[in-house]
Amino acid sequence: CQRYLQAATQIGLPLNPDLNGAQADGAGINQITTRDGWRESSATAYLRDARRRDNLEVRTRVPVDTLIVRDGQVVGVRHRAGGRLVEVSARREVILCGGAIGSPHLLMRSGLGPADELQTLGIRPVADLPAVGHHLQDHL
Repeated sequence: CQRYLQAATQIGLPLNPDLNGAQADGAGINQITTRDGWRESSATAYLRDARRRDNLEVRTRVPVDTLIVRDGQVVGVRHRAGGRLVEVSARREVILCGGAIGSPHLLMRSGLGPADELQTLGIRPVADLPAVGHHLQDHL
């Protein structure tokens, strides 16, 4: 990796210490989840052991419709189950992990994003967050 970074700077590319940061241009080392040298999914790295906790409930195959926002904080989700809309509240936090496309899509559907763009789509803005839905980068 160090030789790659050295070669990149020799041809004029800037070094980027955080490819997941505000600026994606440049050469840097990808941050990845690995175990014993192999790529690992978030589910096996973090969720597998946490599923035993009493304060965690994992629901699968229930598409999230929108986030529930109260007083500027996400406090739950609305999802589809059995053809109906179900509301689930969180006591402490909601963790959103829909990927580079799914997360901003859900945020914007919930009114969190660039207010002018949301209004154009007929969505009532809850918070004007201009960067949501912009600067997306797929992690190959």
